[in-house]
Amino acid sequence: MPENQDYYEILRVSENATQEEIKKSFRRLARDCHPDLHPNDARAAERFRILREAYEVLSNTEQRKKYDRRRQKRSSRNQKQNTSQVYYVRGAEKLLIKDYRGAINALTEAIRLNGRFIEAYLKRCEAYLAVGKDRALLEDCQRILRYQPDNAIAYYYRGRARQRLGYTDSAVKAYNKAIRLQTNFAPPYYYRGIAYYELRYRNQAIYDWQVYVELCQQQGDMQGYSLGMDLLRRCSWLYIKPGNQALRWWHWGKAKVATHFDNPRSSPFQALTSLKHQMSQLVTRLGFIIQTWLGTLLQVMRDPVGGMLPAYGRFEPLILAMVSVGFMGVAQAGLMLSMSFLGWSGDAIWRLFPVGMIPIFSLFLASLITRAFLMHHRHWTGDLFFASSAVLPIGIFLLFAPLMNLLPNFLNLLFLIIGSVFALSHTILLLYGGCTQLLNVSESQAAFIVPIMIVLTAFLTGIVSNQFL
Repeated sequence: MPENQDYYEILRVSENATQEEIKKSFRRLARDCHPDLHPNDARAAERFRILREAYEVLSNTEQRKKYDRRRQKRSSRNQKQNTSQVYYVRGAEKLLIKDYRGAINALTEAIRLNGRFIEAYLKRCEAYLAVGKDRALLEDCQRILRYQPDNAIAYYYRGRARQRLGYTDSAVKAYNKAIRLQTNFAPPYYYRGIAYYELRYRNQAIYDWQVYVELCQQQGDMQGYSLGMDLLRRCSWLYIKPGNQALRWWHWGKAKVATHFDNPRSSPFQALTSLKHQMSQLVTRLGFIIQTWLGTLLQVMRDPVGGMLPAYGRFEPLILAMVSVGFMGVAQAGLMLSMSFLGWSGDAIWRLFPVGMIPIFSLFLASLITRAFLMHHRHWTGDLFFASSAVLPIGIFLLFAPLMNLLPNFLNLLFLIIGSVFALSHTILLLYGGCTQLLNVSESQAAFIVPIMIVLTAFLTGIVSNQFL
């Protein structure tokens, strides 16, 4: 029988009715729906079945006592639920007028009456966040996730509390979980961007704020859209607002240079000084590029799993592309140098170039496809950095492999084995770190994606090798 139906109401008797009153009422009601009197009426048959079920329970003394106890408990539970709903509405109303203390008191009473009232917990989390009770906020998030492990809003609030308590890395993990559970939930992108910016992962922060702005625009949140655009204006190096001081300085410098070279009275000494200054700037920029490239190489090789995201997050797409091209150059140079020491001819070595590009191309393509499938918006230079970093250890190994020919045979073989194992292990770790940090997939998904990338790379490399060699 449905739980909202009452046997006493079905038989139309009071709770204190005697057995004789119950029996008379059943006989009177049964005449209107007895199957013998209504042979082809399905509704009458169902009505008679319910009447008979109610009569069998209430006409038996023991069964009636058990039913009365269950009915009383159900009534008490319904009363508590209705009362908790009243307190919940009262708390929500106080939140609207920013009476956070009153909201916490009302919502706490609602939770006391109904310990699994998830909506009340979430509203109380909002109030705790407003008054700065971060420890209490974490406790409520833990209770919500105990009942609903896939609640994205609870993970978002957990991230906010951890971030304000100073646990920024842990906050990023909570935001990641919230975004995986609900990809169109805008606030986690905004605050994860702030956390990334605090951790100096500037590129990732700008990406998150761009996604936040797009989601706010799609969802009609103009206040959030303005907030995200303001952050992008203040934190993006490439953004120059027309009419600001930086743009005026640019026009001023351009006018000064044009005036200097257009002046026919400029002495050869002044022209030489200007040329020297320009050359000095060029050398400084080249030094910065080389230093950046070497620093990124050491960071990636020293920490293949945890170093991918910091290396990626520090640079703009243009610098990241230059670093990736440098990594690709190391890989190609290592392949060609090792083949030349094995006695290959010049034509055969140059035919290796497309073969050496296939692993990079296949990993780049796999990263693009994975990112598109997971709907992660990011500049394509991130995928290029992921692919070129993965082949870097093998390129370095091939670059130094010819030097091992100077060693005795047994040492040569030993160092070749050690070096190849080291390079392959680093490549696998870089693929894993790139998947978990740059592609933002879970560890279980990365364990599935990395072998597919390796198999795809080996397959495409084998096909191209048969064509060009």
